[in-house]
Amino acid sequence: MKAFIFISGSLVTLVGGLIVGTGQVWSQEAGGLEDRRVAELAADQTWEQAIAAIGQPKGLIELGDASLVIEVNATDGDAGFQVFLDGEGWRNVRVFEPNGRKIFHAMVEGGIRRIGGGTELFLESEEPEFEDLDELEDLLGLLPEGEYRFIARTTGNDWAIGSAELTHVVPAGPVVLEPLPAPGEDCAAGVAVGDAVIAWEPVTTTIQGSPDISIVAYQVIVEDEAAGRELAVMVDAATNAITVPAEFLTAGTEYEFEVLAIEEGGNQTITESCFVTE
Repeated sequence: MKAFIFISGSLVTLVGGLIVGTGQVWSQEAGGLEDRRVAELAADQTWEQAIAAIGQPKGLIELGDASLVIEVNATDGDAGFQVFLDGEGWRNVRVFEPNGRKIFHAMVEGGIRRIGGGTELFLESEEPEFEDLDELEDLLGLLPEGEYRFIARTTGNDWAIGSAELTHVVPAGPVVLEPLPAPGEDCAAGVAVGDAVIAWEPVTTTIQGSPDISIVAYQVIVEDEAAGRELAVMVDAATNAITVPAEFLTAGTEYEFEVLAIEEGGNQTITESCFVTE
């Protein structure tokens, strides 16, 4: 059985040429960084320290959006975490675990800062493979359930604060009903351009088999990798089939597709397959 190990510390990034990890600094600038930049990155390793450092801010606002979710690929047997935030132009942003430890820190410098700072940020972790549900539980345990807190300092020296609730409630992978490949084949063949239906069974349990889950939506993504084209459709939880528009399809072409089940906390599970049009 694999062992997933979390090494205590923070992931720290700087847009513009710096990466800082625990006890290590790398810079593309000759002579290294100014002491104040190193200090700003290294400081406030806990939520309590970050709040104490605010002192008397010019202003305290709420982040526009913040989320932390789990994505599992049931076909490939891998899983990872996704972080998203959106707010006014910020010069640095940090994320803290429920126990208060900092797990992410990003800064913007140079032209990005002068133009007004960062706004949206999306981070996707590595996606290690798991062999069974016990290994999946070990992987998810690297980020415990609970409230994750976000704090950003804007280019105007205001402070923005937000939070996101992470759960380990993960949907089972959708079971695709059509199109289905013939026995021994990877992709379904002979799919008509004018009648390409993707259908799946409703997801009613977690990946561990518990019925304690609420599915709120499904997403279907169809990709023509050779042409670099993609179609993405979001539907509600009562919908379990879509028809791919004929305008998107070309005869004699292979398409990969994903069906994602999304639960109320935002965690999602993917099932992958493919088809070839006739």
